[in-house]
Amino acid sequence: MDSVLTTLGASPDKFANVTSSSVAVKEVQLGCAKLLKTMATAVEHEVG
Repeated sequence: MDSVLTTLGASPDKFANVTSSSVAVKEVQLGCAKLLKTMATAVEHEVG
């Protein structure tokens, strides 16, 4: 796998950085989705 990345001109370190940052982004998106769901539920209770 490393040889393929090197051939493409990307070092394994760069690849690892991209992977870890995309994981962080997914975690943030999940957190926002949970927050929105919680807020929507709270609003429903307030209105209902």
